[in-house]
Amino acid sequence: MKTSRLLTQALGIIRVSPITFSQYLVPSSSAVCQSQVHTSSKSTASPSTTSPVATSPPKLSFDDHKAIFQGRSTAELLRAILVFRICGIDYFVRNADQLLALSRKTLGAGITNAVIKHTFFNHFCAGENTQEVSATIDKLRARGVSAILDYAAEDDLSGMEAPQKGASGSEAGGPRGASKSAAQAQVVARTYDYQSEVLCDRHVATFLNAIDTAALLPKPGFAAIKLTALGNPKLLERISSSIMTVRGLFKKWDTDGSGYIDRSEFDTAYQILFADADPDEKGRVFEWLDSGQQGKVDYVAWCRRLSLKMLPGIAERIKKNAGAADKGGVQWKDDLRDGCLTDEEVELVRAIKRRLGTIAQRAVERGVKLMVDAEHTFFQPAIDHMTFYLMSEYNKEQAVIFNTYQAYLRDAHSRLVDDMERAQREGYHFGAKLVRGAYLVLERERAAEKGYPSPVCDSLADTHANYERCLREIMSRLPAKRTEVLLGTHNQASVELAVQLLSDMGLSPGSSGLYFGQLLGMADHLTLTLGSHGYKAFKYVPYGTVQEVVPYLLRRAQENASVLKLAKADVALLKAEVRRRFSQEGPLAALFGGQGSAGARAKSAAARA
Repeated sequence: MKTSRLLTQALGIIRVSPITFSQYLVPSSSAVCQSQVHTSSKSTASPSTTSPVATSPPKLSFDDHKAIFQGRSTAELLRAILVFRICGIDYFVRNADQLLALSRKTLGAGITNAVIKHTFFNHFCAGENTQEVSATIDKLRARGVSAILDYAAEDDLSGMEAPQKGASGSEAGGPRGASKSAAQAQVVARTYDYQSEVLCDRHVATFLNAIDTAALLPKPGFAAIKLTALGNPKLLERISSSIMTVRGLFKKWDTDGSGYIDRSEFDTAYQILFADADPDEKGRVFEWLDSGQQGKVDYVAWCRRLSLKMLPGIAERIKKNAGAADKGGVQWKDDLRDGCLTDEEVELVRAIKRRLGTIAQRAVERGVKLMVDAEHTFFQPAIDHMTFYLMSEYNKEQAVIFNTYQAYLRDAHSRLVDDMERAQREGYHFGAKLVRGAYLVLERERAAEKGYPSPVCDSLADTHANYERCLREIMSRLPAKRTEVLLGTHNQASVELAVQLLSDMGLSPGSSGLYFGQLLGMADHLTLTLGSHGYKAFKYVPYGTVQEVVPYLLRRAQENASVLKLAKADVALLKAEVRRRFSQEGPLAALFGGQGSAGARAKSAAARA
């Protein structure tokens, strides 16, 4: 059955019901914290259960522009060159919002949208309706590439009022343009401002529709969720703060810096925390933490045992012991008390987990892999916590839930190693999406404003090195067939490294747990070459009406300004193919021959017949 028929039956037309397509991207029990440096000073990769036989990887040519752009018209190639050139202009990217507003004011929305439609939109997006999107998906499938659909509509949040209440959000204001559907108002893959628990519940329906759509595409299907769509961002930040407090507590109790808390260190710290504790209680708690009976507790074991729901009780007991004599009045005790969640906040956490459980269960039933997108670092500990809760529940048989790691963060490798160690100990499959990251400017500005060290790497070279380190680490686990990874990268060196490592391990492209993903309209030389050689290649395919997608296009241009400016390989290959077509076929034949040399040959054959 053609893709258009499948999508139409399931979804209808986007213009009629934007919520139908929803959004796609290419990303523990109740433990409080997931990752830290303590267990990651060395690789913990497990040896393969088999003896892989290294083979020579297939010869991949990423510069064969004739093959790469086969089926693409010369007009499309010229448009792509124009789009990349404009996106490489700093002034345009920085002032895109104002230029767009000026165009709408002087030329009108109709003309402005028409210009966007035939330039930026048609290059980076799949279409406005089911037929257009289906045509794009069919073209990709013909080249061995799968699609990860991304319903790219988003509101301009600049005019939206902040919530007026706290975590419960009981009197938070409604969204701007409240008459729109929930999917139109703000859609997955974006940072949501929190409005109410009811709105979060509506977003669950959006994600479920996304999963249902992904199930119609060739296996494996991928869908993605953004956790800030399912809970109060302020609550997520509060959860992250609590997790960081407990994470820091391990360091404080590990007084000799060995990476372990031994019985002596534990007894001393526990007595400071709870002055009324007797020796028997301390012994029971330590044995509970030391489930492996090693006589010491490492960071992963610490994280496995402590949970968010324990925090209110810990805070209450600290308050009751406030009059007891402290040994030196340690600051970490007050920090722990203040960092503990309240009972109300714990209930809201349970509500988020219920929403996540509903979504994850649908993904399992429909055979779709679910990626949890990374967000700002002040949300990420909470996102990791929720993601590993899902992994422990739904990754028992295969990798269904994928967490996202941003290699531009200094701690990405240590977190990755700790999280894989945790998956191994708890016996579930591990899924990850590895990207370089999208919030660099914001993270640096926030760090400077708040007065803490920047969490991102100092240079692009450092980010590349960190990405490679993470790539090697996670791919070393592939032979055991309990780990899967999607590499979201436009970097050819990273792709070539992954291809070589896969070959060195004796794994075939089609049967390994390795996936590649690039944005539609970028890095075609990587995606199409990989797809044509049997690798699991995906394109992130945004769609929606022009009016809906414009804010997404602006934000994508601003977030990826450096990538677009440095898209030299894309532009060079495009120019080379245009020159080839003009020189071999002539300008008129190249422009009007349909699809370059293929179109010219078809016309010639028809003439001879």
